[in-house]
Amino acid sequence: PSLGTQKSVLVLKSESKKYVVGDRLLLHVKKWGEEEEPVLCEVLEKIGSIEDANTDTLFAIKDFKIRNTFPKSVIQAAESVPKKVRKKDLEDRTDLTHLEAFTIDPDTAKDFDDALSLSIDEQGNYSLGIHIADVSHYVTQGSINDEEAKKRYNSTYFPGCCIPMLPEALSNELCSLRPNVIRLTVSVLVTLNPDGTILKSEIVKGFIKSRKRFTYKEAKDVLDKKIKSPYLSALELMKKLCLILKGHRNERGSVDLALPELSLQIDKKGNPYDYTINEYDITHQLVEEYMLKANEIVAKHFTDKKLPALFRVHESPDKENLEEFFLFL
Repeated sequence: PSLGTQKSVLVLKSESKKYVVGDRLLLHVKKWGEEEEPVLCEVLEKIGSIEDANTDTLFAIKDFKIRNTFPKSVIQAAESVPKKVRKKDLEDRTDLTHLEAFTIDPDTAKDFDDALSLSIDEQGNYSLGIHIADVSHYVTQGSINDEEAKKRYNSTYFPGCCIPMLPEALSNELCSLRPNVIRLTVSVLVTLNPDGTILKSEIVKGFIKSRKRFTYKEAKDVLDKKIKSPYLSALELMKKLCLILKGHRNERGSVDLALPELSLQIDKKGNPYDYTINEYDITHQLVEEYMLKANEIVAKHFTDKKLPALFRVHESPDKENLEEFFLFL
C-alpha cells in the first residue's frame, strides 16, 4: 500500500491458546490482501504483556532482528581460548606495562575497550598512549567468532543489559582491559610538544597492565578533589592536554554537541524505577579527544601507505533542514 495507508489486521484463532488485549504477539503475515482488504496473520509467538516493562527489551530484540543467543559452536570456540595471556602471546610485542594506563568508562560498561596513559618530560613534551584491546589476536579473520560478529555488527546496549558482539568469554575477559592483569593491545603512541603539535607517532602491537578502572563520575570526582586518588596528577595532565587539543580542533572549525545523556535505572524485573542525567563533562571530553587523535593518526597512516580504508563522512544536510536551522538561528 502507499505510505501512510492503514489496514486492519485479522489474527487467526488458535485452538489451544487464548490471547487477550494487551498481549504482545509476533505475527506471521499469511496474506497481505488488496488495498481495502485486511491483512491475514497467524501467531508465531507471544512475547508477553504490554503491561510488563521487561518485554520492551524482548520486543525490541525481535523487532530489530538482533541475534541475542550464540550458536553452541561459537561459545565453544570462545571458551577454548586460554583464560590468561600466555608468554608466547607476548612474543614480538612491545612491553608497555611500565606505563600508568587506566580506563575511563560509563558505570554500566561490561567491557573496557580502551585505556589511556600520559606523561610529560622536562622539556614539556607529552607522551600520550591510546591503547585499544587487540581483539584480532583472538578473533582471527574468517574464524567462527569472526563470522558471528559480522552478523551482529556491534554490541547492543539496552537499559539494564547488553547483547555483546562476542561471547562473554572474550568480550568480558581477554578482550577487556581489566585492571591489574596483562592484556594485548594495539597502541597509538604519540609525542606532542607543549603546544600540542605532534612531533612523532607510531602504531605498535603491545601489551599493558591497566592500573585502574575509572567510571566517568569517579574520574570527575578525583579532578574536583571530592575524593583522593594517586592518579590525580595524571588526570589533571590529561585535562590540560585535552583542552589544548580541543582548542586546535575549534580553530579547524570543529563543533561540539555536548548533550546530556539520560540513563534509566532498571530493577531485576526489568522495571524502570529512576533515571540519572549524565553531563558531557571534562572526563568524557578527554576520552573523546584522545580517541579522535588516535583515529587521525591511524587514518593518516592508511592514506600515507595508500592502503584502502573505511571512513565515515557525514553527508551535507538537505535544503529543508538548512532552512529550519537558519530559521531557528
